[in-house]
Formats: sequence, C-alpha cells, structure tokens
Amino acid sequence: MSRSKRPRKAYRPRSTAGAFFMATHLMARADSSATEPAAKDKVDNLMLTFWSAIDSVARQQHPGREDWRQISDAINHVETLVLQGYLDHEATSPLVEAAVVGMVKAADRWQAGQGMRMDAAGLNAVRDVVGLYEQAMRELPEIVIVTAQIQTQQRIAQILANKPVVDRKVVII
Repeated sequence: MSRSKRPRKAYRPRSTAGAFFMATHLMARADSSATEPAAKDKVDNLMLTFWSAIDSVARQQHPGREDWRQISDAINHVETLVLQGYLDHEATSPLVEAAVVGMVKAADRWQAGQGMRMDAAGLNAVRDVVGLYEQAMRELPEIVIVTAQIQTQQRIAQILANKPVVDRKVVII
C-alpha cells in the first residue's frame, strides 16, 4: 500500500477553555439560589471591586487596565440584565448608553496618550449603572445574576471573535 503524496497537516492543539468555562458555569449555577438574592457578603465584596475601580479611574494619576475591566464588566452585566428583561429597558438603557459613551471617550483619550479619565457626565453615568447593578444584585435571585454574567461572557466572546452581535464600538485595552 502506497502512502499519500499530500503532506500531513500541522498539529494544532484544540482549546480546552470552552470546556473549562462550561464546567465553571455549571458549578456556579449549582451553587446559586433560584429564589433568594446573593448573600450580603458576596454582594458587598463584588461591589467593593466595582466602586474601587470607579474611585481609581476618578482619582488616581494612572488607573490600571484591571480598573477599566471591572467598570466595563459592570456596564456589560447591566446591559445583559436589560436585554433579558429584568431591568426596565426605557429607564435603564439611556444610563447604559451614557456610561458606554463615557467609557469610549475615556478610551479615546487614553489611546491618544492622555490619562484614562472620564468626563463628569461619563463618571456620573458609570456610578448610576453600578448603583443599578448593586440594586439588582440585592433584589434579583442569585441564579438570574449568575446567568446574566455567563451570558455577558458569551456575548463578549462573540464580539472578540468578530461575530456580529450588536452595532457597538468595541474598545480593547
């Protein structure tokens, strides 16, 4: 039996990240209450990271990328809760849009070589969105919040994979 004349394809390992994230999501869902909001200490710890990131962006000379990610995570989670119908679309969407505009302006300034600063309107909008997220975490069942976080991660993964999801400017820092 003769061998094929075609060269073999190069070995390319497949990503196992999807399986890891799926297992993590299943574990998070299993630990979440279907009727009760998250425990107060869980909410307080998560909100502390969001409020600290906002304070860092507002006051520090050179806030870090992790601060940016924390703020954008909060905005994206609120946007997902709006898309799922858990938050009032008409009341919440303008706040989310204003926060996104503030983040885009800050990213444009940062990419132009200036500090990662927000204008007053953007900073106030971000504070309002994080306040909405805190209120949602204290009132909605924990499983709703966990599911929204998972769907947010899936949406962001689709955006980063260049699959069209929404007509939005994506800023990666």
